[in-house]
Amino acid sequence: MNEKMLLTVLKPLLHAVGKSYLNGFRKKAEQHLQRQNQPNFPENDWLITYRNLDDNSFEIDIHRCGFITIAKKYGVERMLPGICSVDFMISHYMGNGFSRTKTLGAGDEIAMIQWDYHTPDAFQDLRMCSDGTVLTGLWFVGSPDEKKHATTGIRQHLPIFQETECWLDLYFSGKQPDFTPAYTMLHLTAFRQEVMERLKAIPYGQTTTYGAIAKQIAAKKGMSRISAQAVGGAVGWNPIGIIVPCHRVIGANGVLTGYGGGLQNKIALLKLEGVL
Repeated sequence: MNEKMLLTVLKPLLHAVGKSYLNGFRKKAEQHLQRQNQPNFPENDWLITYRNLDDNSFEIDIHRCGFITIAKKYGVERMLPGICSVDFMISHYMGNGFSRTKTLGAGDEIAMIQWDYHTPDAFQDLRMCSDGTVLTGLWFVGSPDEKKHATTGIRQHLPIFQETECWLDLYFSGKQPDFTPAYTMLHLTAFRQEVMERLKAIPYGQTTTYGAIAKQIAAKKGMSRISAQAVGGAVGWNPIGIIVPCHRVIGANGVLTGYGGGLQNKIALLKLEGVL
Protein backbone atom coordinates (compact mmCIF):
# COMPACT_ATOMS: atom_id res chain seq x y z
CA MET A 1 0.00 0.00 0.00
CA ASN A 2 1.29 3.50 -0.86
CA GLU A 3 -0.04 7.04 -0.76
CA LYS A 4 -1.10 7.02 -4.41
CA MET A 5 -3.34 4.01 -3.81
CA LEU A 6 -4.90 5.74 -0.82
CA LEU A 7 -5.60 8.87 -2.87
CA THR A 8 -7.27 7.08 -5.75
CA VAL A 9 -9.09 4.23 -4.04
CA LEU A 10 -9.42 4.55 -0.29
CA LYS A 11 -9.55 8.27 0.48
CA PRO A 12 -13.37 8.72 0.24
CA LEU A 13 -14.03 5.59 2.27
CA LEU A 14 -11.47 6.47 4.92
CA HIS A 15 -12.84 9.97 5.38
CA ALA A 16 -16.38 8.62 5.74
CA VAL A 17 -15.48 6.17 8.49
CA GLY A 18 -12.96 8.40 10.27
CA LYS A 19 -15.11 9.39 13.24
CA SER A 20 -16.50 5.92 13.87
CA TYR A 21 -13.00 4.45 13.54
CA LEU A 22 -11.70 6.88 16.16
CA ASN A 23 -14.47 6.00 18.62
CA GLY A 24 -13.98 2.29 17.97
CA PHE A 25 -10.27 2.60 18.55
CA ARG A 26 -10.91 4.42 21.83
CA LYS A 27 -13.21 1.61 23.01
CA LYS A 28 -10.71 -1.09 22.01
CA ALA A 29 -7.93 0.73 23.87
CA GLU A 30 -10.00 0.82 27.06
CA GLN A 31 -10.79 -2.90 26.71
CA HIS A 32 -7.13 -3.64 26.08
CA LEU A 33 -6.16 -1.86 29.30
CA GLN A 34 -8.43 -4.19 31.25
CA ARG A 35 -7.01 -7.29 29.55
CA GLN A 36 -3.37 -6.40 30.04
CA ASN A 37 -3.77 -6.22 33.81
CA GLN A 38 -4.80 -9.89 33.90
CA PRO A 39 -2.16 -12.45 35.00
CA ASN A 40 -2.47 -14.48 31.76
CA PHE A 41 -1.89 -11.49 29.43
CA PRO A 42 0.30 -12.67 26.47
CA GLU A 43 3.94 -11.60 26.69
CA ASN A 44 4.07 -10.66 22.99
CA ASP A 45 0.92 -8.52 22.93
CA TRP A 46 0.80 -4.73 22.86
CA LEU A 47 1.33 -3.05 26.23
CA ILE A 48 -0.12 0.45 26.49
CA THR A 49 -1.15 3.25 28.77
CA TYR A 50 -4.17 5.30 27.73
CA ARG A 51 -5.43 8.79 28.58
CA ASN A 52 -8.81 10.10 27.43
CA LEU A 53 -8.44 13.88 26.95
CA ASP A 54 -11.92 14.86 25.67
CA ASP A 55 -14.65 13.64 23.32
CA ASN A 56 -12.43 14.12 20.27
CA SER A 57 -8.94 13.22 21.44
CA PHE A 58 -6.91 10.79 23.48
CA GLU A 59 -3.28 9.79 24.05
CA ILE A 60 -1.71 6.33 23.99
CA ASP A 61 1.78 5.36 25.11
CA ILE A 62 2.94 2.06 23.62
CA HIS A 63 5.47 0.34 25.85
CA ARG A 64 5.58 -2.92 23.90
CA CYS A 65 4.61 -3.26 20.23
CA GLY A 66 3.34 -6.53 18.77
CA PHE A 67 4.70 -5.64 15.32
CA ILE A 68 8.19 -5.23 16.77
CA THR A 69 7.95 -8.56 18.58
CA ILE A 70 7.02 -10.37 15.35
CA ALA A 71 9.55 -8.47 13.25
CA LYS A 72 12.39 -9.39 15.62
CA LYS A 73 11.26 -13.01 15.70
CA TYR A 74 11.51 -13.32 11.91
CA GLY A 75 14.44 -10.94 11.38
CA VAL A 76 12.52 -8.34 9.35
CA GLU A 77 13.03 -5.25 11.51
CA ARG A 78 13.80 -3.23 8.36
CA MET A 79 10.07 -3.29 7.57
CA LEU A 80 9.10 -1.47 10.79
CA PRO A 81 9.54 2.17 9.63
CA GLY A 82 7.24 1.51 6.67
CA ILE A 83 4.63 -0.19 8.84
CA CYS A 84 4.71 2.70 11.32
CA SER A 85 4.33 5.32 8.55
CA VAL A 86 1.00 3.83 7.42
CA ASP A 87 -0.64 5.20 10.59
CA PHE A 88 0.05 8.77 9.46
CA MET A 89 -1.44 8.25 5.99
CA ILE A 90 -4.58 6.48 7.19
CA SER A 91 -5.24 9.04 9.95
CA HIS A 92 -4.72 11.93 7.55
CA TYR A 93 -7.27 10.69 5.02
CA MET A 94 -9.75 9.80 7.74
CA GLY A 95 -9.63 13.43 8.83
CA ASN A 96 -8.23 12.49 12.23
CA GLY A 97 -5.22 14.26 13.71
CA PHE A 98 -2.30 11.96 14.51
CA SER A 99 1.15 12.62 15.93
CA ARG A 100 3.97 10.74 17.63
CA THR A 101 6.61 12.04 20.02
CA LYS A 102 8.57 8.79 19.71
CA THR A 103 8.39 5.70 17.51
CA LEU A 104 9.54 2.34 18.85
CA GLY A 105 9.87 1.00 15.31
CA ALA A 106 12.41 3.75 14.57
CA GLY A 107 14.54 2.74 17.55
CA ASP A 108 13.30 5.22 20.16
CA GLU A 109 13.53 4.07 23.76
CA ILE A 110 10.52 2.59 25.52
CA ALA A 111 9.04 4.67 28.32
CA MET A 112 9.26 2.63 31.52
CA ILE A 113 6.33 1.99 33.84
CA GLN A 114 6.70 2.80 37.55
CA TRP A 115 4.96 2.17 40.85
CA ASP A 116 5.91 2.94 44.46
CA TYR A 117 6.08 0.57 47.42
CA HIS A 118 5.53 1.97 50.90
CA THR A 119 8.16 0.56 53.25
CA PRO A 120 8.24 0.36 57.07
CA ASP A 121 9.08 3.60 58.88
CA ALA A 122 12.81 2.85 59.18
CA PHE A 123 13.24 3.05 55.40
CA GLN A 124 12.60 5.41 52.53
CA ASP A 125 9.89 4.21 50.12
CA LEU A 126 10.90 2.12 47.12
CA ARG A 127 10.23 2.77 43.44
CA MET A 128 9.69 -0.16 41.11
CA CYS A 129 10.31 0.13 37.38
CA SER A 130 9.28 -2.22 34.56
CA ASP A 131 9.32 -2.53 30.78
CA GLY A 132 5.79 -3.84 31.10
CA THR A 133 6.71 -7.47 31.58
CA VAL A 134 9.56 -7.83 34.07
CA LEU A 135 11.18 -5.69 36.73
CA THR A 136 13.93 -3.40 35.41
CA GLY A 137 14.58 -1.28 38.49
CA LEU A 138 14.09 -1.20 42.25
CA TRP A 139 15.57 1.64 44.25
CA PHE A 140 14.89 3.88 47.23
CA VAL A 141 13.04 7.06 46.33
CA GLY A 142 15.32 10.09 46.38
CA SER A 143 18.50 8.00 46.63
CA PRO A 144 21.62 8.27 44.43
CA ASP A 145 20.46 5.03 42.77
CA GLU A 146 17.26 6.71 41.60
CA LYS A 147 19.17 9.65 40.15
CA LYS A 148 21.51 7.22 38.38
CA HIS A 149 18.94 4.87 36.87
CA ALA A 150 15.58 6.63 36.78
CA THR A 151 13.94 7.32 33.42
CA THR A 152 10.69 9.01 32.43
CA GLY A 153 7.94 6.66 33.52
CA ILE A 154 4.21 6.13 33.34
CA ARG A 155 2.45 5.11 36.56
CA GLN A 156 0.51 1.85 36.27
CA HIS A 157 0.11 -1.11 38.61
CA LEU A 158 1.32 -4.19 36.71
CA PRO A 159 1.29 -7.91 37.64
CA ILE A 160 5.09 -7.82 38.03
CA PHE A 161 4.68 -5.02 40.59
CA GLN A 162 2.16 -7.12 42.51
CA GLU A 163 4.66 -9.99 42.57
CA THR A 164 7.45 -7.69 43.72
CA GLU A 165 5.22 -6.25 46.45
CA CYS A 166 4.59 -9.78 47.75
CA TRP A 167 8.35 -10.38 47.83
CA LEU A 168 8.95 -7.09 49.66
CA ASP A 169 6.12 -7.76 52.15
CA LEU A 170 7.82 -11.02 53.14
CA TYR A 171 11.27 -9.45 53.27
CA PHE A 172 10.28 -6.48 55.42
CA SER A 173 8.39 -8.79 57.78
CA GLY A 174 11.74 -10.41 58.58
CA LYS A 175 11.30 -13.48 56.39
CA GLN A 176 13.45 -14.74 53.54
CA PRO A 177 11.27 -14.98 50.39
CA ASP A 178 11.35 -18.36 48.63
CA PHE A 179 10.80 -16.91 45.15
CA THR A 180 12.30 -14.14 43.03
CA PRO A 181 10.30 -11.69 40.87
CA ALA A 182 11.26 -11.83 37.20
CA TYR A 183 13.72 -9.08 36.34
CA THR A 184 16.20 -8.03 33.70
CA MET A 185 19.23 -5.76 33.88
CA LEU A 186 19.75 -3.38 30.99
CA HIS A 187 23.21 -2.39 29.69
CA LEU A 188 24.84 -5.38 31.41
CA THR A 189 28.55 -5.79 30.63
CA ALA A 190 30.36 -9.11 31.12
CA PHE A 191 32.13 -7.84 34.24
CA ARG A 192 28.93 -6.46 35.74
CA GLN A 193 27.24 -9.78 35.04
CA GLU A 194 30.00 -11.59 36.92
CA VAL A 195 29.66 -9.26 39.90
CA MET A 196 25.84 -9.53 39.90
CA GLU A 197 26.12 -13.33 40.06
CA ARG A 198 28.37 -12.98 43.12
CA LEU A 199 25.88 -10.63 44.75
CA LYS A 200 22.99 -13.04 44.25
CA ALA A 201 25.03 -15.78 45.94
CA ILE A 202 25.42 -13.87 49.24
CA PRO A 203 23.11 -15.60 51.75
CA TYR A 204 20.42 -13.75 53.68
CA GLY A 205 21.81 -12.43 56.96
CA GLN A 206 25.45 -12.58 55.85
CA THR A 207 27.91 -10.13 54.32
CA THR A 208 31.03 -10.18 52.19
CA THR A 209 33.55 -7.56 51.10
CA TYR A 210 34.43 -5.92 47.81
CA GLY A 211 37.90 -7.40 48.14
CA ALA A 212 36.55 -10.93 48.63
CA ILE A 213 34.44 -10.67 45.49
CA ALA A 214 37.43 -9.33 43.57
CA LYS A 215 39.54 -12.33 44.66
CA GLN A 216 36.80 -14.79 43.67
CA ILE A 217 36.45 -13.35 40.18
CA ALA A 218 40.22 -13.09 39.68
CA ALA A 219 40.64 -16.74 40.67
CA LYS A 220 37.91 -17.83 38.28
CA LYS A 221 39.48 -15.93 35.40
CA GLY A 222 43.04 -16.99 36.23
CA MET A 223 44.12 -13.40 36.87
CA SER A 224 46.61 -12.28 39.47
CA ARG A 225 44.23 -9.69 40.88
CA ILE A 226 41.18 -7.52 40.27
CA SER A 227 40.84 -4.31 42.23
CA ALA A 228 38.21 -3.99 44.91
CA GLN A 229 37.46 -0.55 43.44
CA ALA A 230 36.45 -2.13 40.11
CA VAL A 231 34.09 -4.44 41.96
CA GLY A 232 32.74 -1.46 43.90
CA GLY A 233 31.93 0.32 40.65
CA ALA A 234 29.99 -2.68 39.34
CA VAL A 235 28.17 -3.17 42.66
CA GLY A 236 27.22 0.50 42.66
CA TRP A 237 25.65 0.12 39.22
CA ASN A 238 23.13 -2.54 40.40
CA PRO A 239 19.62 -1.36 39.36
CA ILE A 240 17.69 -4.07 41.27
CA GLY A 241 18.22 -3.17 44.90
CA ILE A 242 17.51 -5.57 47.81
CA ILE A 243 16.48 -8.45 45.52
CA VAL A 244 20.02 -8.43 44.16
CA PRO A 245 21.51 -7.76 47.61
CA CYS A 246 24.31 -5.27 47.09
CA HIS A 247 23.58 -3.99 50.62
CA ARG A 248 25.33 -7.15 51.91
CA VAL A 249 28.69 -6.00 50.54
CA ILE A 250 30.78 -4.04 53.02
CA GLY A 251 34.23 -2.54 53.09
CA ALA A 252 37.39 -3.97 54.62
CA ASN A 253 37.30 -4.39 58.40
CA GLY A 254 33.51 -4.21 58.42
CA VAL A 255 33.25 -0.60 57.29
CA LEU A 256 29.79 0.26 55.94
CA THR A 257 30.27 2.29 52.81
CA GLY A 258 29.37 2.66 49.16
CA TYR A 259 25.62 2.05 49.01
CA GLY A 260 23.66 3.85 46.28
CA GLY A 261 20.42 3.37 48.20
CA GLY A 262 21.71 5.58 51.01
CA LEU A 263 23.83 4.57 54.00
CA GLN A 264 20.94 4.80 56.50
CA ASN A 265 18.90 2.39 54.38
CA LYS A 266 21.87 0.01 54.19
CA ILE A 267 22.23 0.02 57.97
CA ALA A 268 18.48 -0.57 58.40
CA LEU A 269 18.53 -3.48 55.91
CA LEU A 270 21.43 -5.18 57.67
CA LYS A 271 19.71 -4.69 61.03
CA LEU A 272 16.55 -6.25 59.60
CA GLU A 273 18.57 -9.29 58.52
CA GLY A 274 20.24 -9.55 61.93
CA VAL A 275 23.73 -8.65 60.74
CA LEU A 276 24.02 -5.55 62.95
